[in-house]
Amino acid sequence: MGAVGAGGGTGATGGSSFRTDDVDEAREELDVRYYANRMAVVDRERRPFAARFDTVSLGPLVIGDLSCGADVRMSFGELGAYHLNAPMSGTMEMRQGSRSRVVATPTEALLLDPAGDTFLDRWSGDCRTLSVKIGAADLRDRLEQLLGRAPRGPLSSRPTWTSRAAPA
Repeated sequence: MGAVGAGGGTGATGGSSFRTDDVDEAREELDVRYYANRMAVVDRERRPFAARFDTVSLGPLVIGDLSCGADVRMSFGELGAYHLNAPMSGTMEMRQGSRSRVVATPTEALLLDPAGDTFLDRWSGDCRTLSVKIGAADLRDRLEQLLGRAPRGPLSSRPTWTSRAAPA
């Protein structure tokens, strides 16, 4: 199947609307847009694998609206970039380096550091996520421009952020 269109627009380059039911094609697309990875379908019985990746590159940013349709497991080496996963539905269970496993939900986004092997233990088949990548050096350079000095020490954050108010 593959990419079904290329994006353009103001400041946008390298946009893609990608669809496939082939796990290897999906893995290769994420390799090109984000990171080298391994991907395995965990549960094809409840939902068929049907990857949908809409991405755009904006300078050093890669922003995507991603889903797989079926539960998948993935592994990556060190990312070399900061990465935010903000599910709009479903969940993502992840580990990085020596940190404990965290779960990203529609109310808790997940921020990953550039260092530490990264494991996506379960990306639920009903999970549609906003995925944002920015290279570590690009972020440090931009912060230096904004601050007028180099950031002191390593950039760090807690792994989860509240992304919106929980339903009442």
